[in-house]
Amino acid sequence: MWPFQTRLPPVETEVHARNALAPQREFHAASHGVRNQAKALFGPNSDQVAAPGLKKKAERKSPVRVGRAAEARGE
Repeated sequence: MWPFQTRLPPVETEVHARNALAPQREFHAASHGVRNQAKALFGPNSDQVAAPGLKKKAERKSPVRVGRAAEARGE
């Protein structure tokens, strides 16, 4: 080990990692709150919901049922 490298006990490294990720968590929580607030204020199918990067409810693909005959043919 080089003299400038010091080993920290596992608890201290965990604390340093947690402190280093704190701003990232705060940013994620804030952006998540903005998205939820946009859905609550304007509705799930508005242009304001699409602005922060979410899909509108109408843009989502609806599920398609496949019958047994189609499954047997391999479709």
